[in-house]
Amino acid sequence: MIVPKKIKKAYPQVAASPPEVRKNFAGDSKSSPVWFVPTVPPAPPTPPLGDGKVGLGTIWVHIMIIPVADQYGDPLDALYQGVSVAEFLGNNWVNINQPLAANGTYKDPVGVYSIKDPLDYIADAGSPEEANWLAAPIPAMPLTPLDPQSIRVSIAGHEIEPITTRQVIPSKVSGVERVRIKWQ
Repeated sequence: MIVPKKIKKAYPQVAASPPEVRKNFAGDSKSSPVWFVPTVPPAPPTPPLGDGKVGLGTIWVHIMIIPVADQYGDPLDALYQGVSVAEFLGNNWVNINQPLAANGTYKDPVGVYSIKDPLDYIADAGSPEEANWLAAPIPAMPLTPLDPQSIRVSIAGHEIEPITTRQVIPSKVSGVERVRIKWQ
């Protein structure tokens, strides 16, 4: 039996550069980026979204293409195409809504995420408030470096190796927002 086992190669280092995706978004448990409930400090307490609700936020991310290998070190084949990829976020496994492709890779949006406003970031899906947020100017990116994070990954219910550690380092140089991703 062939099972997902490990990252095929090390994640690439990303030099400080403008993020590939920079936008306001309305997220829920089915979106990418996924809206999840952080439950561990230092993340602010975020209530779960009710049915028909979306969380409003902004992202500044690079899209990483992550190759996954089986237990023999070979790329996963089309057998696993479309299966879910989950990350252990807070205290739970969360589907990141980036399914495995036929060539054994998945896309991982990595960078800076920020909620709209701590007091006013949940809206009705399809509401004028959501539409206004999506059309609003993108706010300034927070420039505080994130602490290194060890991210556990599971594919089709199989936790894969290694547990990766990454640090996202935002900066602004000559008015240009940049995101550096450092893997350890």
